[in-house]
Amino acid sequence: MGLGKTIQVIALFCYFIMKGITGPFLVIAPLSTLPNWISEFKRFAPKRRKKKKKKRDLITKKVKIPEYNCKTCPIVITSYEVVIRDTRILKKYFWRYLAVDEGHRLKNHKCLLVKCLSSFSSTNRVILTGTPLQNNLSELWALLNFLLPDIFDNLDVFESWFEINDMMEEGSEQKIVQQEKEKQILSTLHKTQFKNSFLELNLHLKVKIIKNSEDNFNIRNIMMLCRKIVNHPYLLQYPLTSKGEYKVDEDLIRSCGKLQVLDQVLEELKKRNHKVLIFSQMTKLLDIIEDYLYLRPQYKYKRLDGRVKLEDRQVDIDEFNNGNEYYIYLLSTRAGGLGINLTSADTVIIYDSDWNPQQDLQAQDRCHRIGQTKPVLILRLVTASTVDQEMVERATAKRKLEKMVMKKGAFKSLRKIDENIDPEELLKLLQSRDSNRIYRASTGSGIFTREELDQLLDRSELMRDDGESSSVMKEVKGIFKTITNVMK
Repeated sequence: MGLGKTIQVIALFCYFIMKGITGPFLVIAPLSTLPNWISEFKRFAPKRRKKKKKKRDLITKKVKIPEYNCKTCPIVITSYEVVIRDTRILKKYFWRYLAVDEGHRLKNHKCLLVKCLSSFSSTNRVILTGTPLQNNLSELWALLNFLLPDIFDNLDVFESWFEINDMMEEGSEQKIVQQEKEKQILSTLHKTQFKNSFLELNLHLKVKIIKNSEDNFNIRNIMMLCRKIVNHPYLLQYPLTSKGEYKVDEDLIRSCGKLQVLDQVLEELKKRNHKVLIFSQMTKLLDIIEDYLYLRPQYKYKRLDGRVKLEDRQVDIDEFNNGNEYYIYLLSTRAGGLGINLTSADTVIIYDSDWNPQQDLQAQDRCHRIGQTKPVLILRLVTASTVDQEMVERATAKRKLEKMVMKKGAFKSLRKIDENIDPEELLKLLQSRDSNRIYRASTGSGIFTREELDQLLDRSELMRDDGESSSVMKEVKGIFKTITNVMK
């Protein structure tokens, strides 16, 4: 989230070592963030000799520790996977402090990682996360249970607190979860502007694909089919040439409303010297966007997903951040949405949304974080009257749940918001009046007019009257674009 959690932990460990508390300290983080943790330790706490009589070196280890003396190697940085694999080794040590980065990974109290970490002996535990509440109250309880198992030992009791007004009002002054407001922490940053771009999808394509597939797929698969249709029809069937190779031409763009919008927006952003992050849930969709970039060789880009090796990730990030050679960074929301710093970019395009709104929030904060010096514009592409819009609406409901839980006051009947759409909902969505309308593509050189494009990409609202950056983060809603997508 870019709130300075990493540097706070580094400062805390350094303070302990300075006071003679030598550790050991354990940091558990996602694999993709390990290079960032190591580079931040090297930056703020490099290996050096102290002037005091008791000389100590601050050294970080990346994977696991042999029989090191705590005074020589007090800090261990490792990944979730190594913790699970080497639990037998790591639980032999008594950890002075155990820090879990992106701690919402522990939201399932029955998962293997939680069981492994719970077996570790430690004096203190801390969870680092900008999104402690994601889907429901049970996930928040799981985090609190890991930190304070003796206090938060019963989920039913915890959930009952949010149904009794008097209990909440009485205990509201004593906060157990400390939620720092971004407008306080990010006081030196420019604002961020969030705009939704709604697209209209031709009904004929939806009916044709789903009708041909309804006998072979269950409702979950149909829902995924719907998502693929609105993201790009080539996800279902990529056309081939006479030689059996993928056909990569301008039809790739013309066949998808979202890609048409992306093409026009990227062209204008390039002229204005912006740098762009493009997030998607699907690696196959990133493949298609790469094919599109093959048609636009003037756009140099990097890519990060689960297939990129750890040692290559930091190299690519450094190359993207240092200099203006690379214009676009393609990222998988799950692999590239946590812990990395891409503040050289000032525009985020969320091509397709996640059921969990916190995943998208984490993604957009790769560039809107401490160190950002420019106003940040966030664009989300949403196809109206489809599963796309349904996902965004449910994500909005989850955000409301988060705000209610974190806000002082009373709460009533907070229920779990399901991610799945049942068959009746899906049928109702496909048969809705908006979905049954037939739209005609507008003529012209682009999806947007000059005036519409300027309004979409305008960042003037993110600056104060004196031209300086505003200190308060702002989310602008209500700027929608209706785009026609007609399949031939």
